[in-house]
Amino acid sequence: MLREIATKMCDADFNSVLLNYYRDGRDSMGLHSDDESELGPNPIIASFTFGSRRQLLFQHKHDNKLARIRLMLPSGSLLIMRGKTQQEWKHGIEKTRKPCGGRVNLTYRFIMPEST
Repeated sequence: MLREIATKMCDADFNSVLLNYYRDGRDSMGLHSDDESELGPNPIIASFTFGSRRQLLFQHKHDNKLARIRLMLPSGSLLIMRGKTQQEWKHGIEKTRKPCGGRVNLTYRFIMPEST
């Protein structure tokens, strides 16, 4: 059902899902880009969040003068990253000392089949 929602919202196909579980504010995901070659040059990423709210941080890869962007991701939210987002930006979930419960993140992607 969630894949169907992501497909409709993004007008894109997805053949892979990654599940991340954050137990509390001590669990985090470092700054990174989903720029692996098997995702193609401009991948579309659909990311659902369920559980405790956490802040997603974006940092530009090449221009240090650009301010970091912080997005609060409430339970039930869908974040869509597309275009040159992965080429130009890193994103991650920082640790927090603020009390928070568990959070599940489901990230849908299209992984290109290997060419022979």
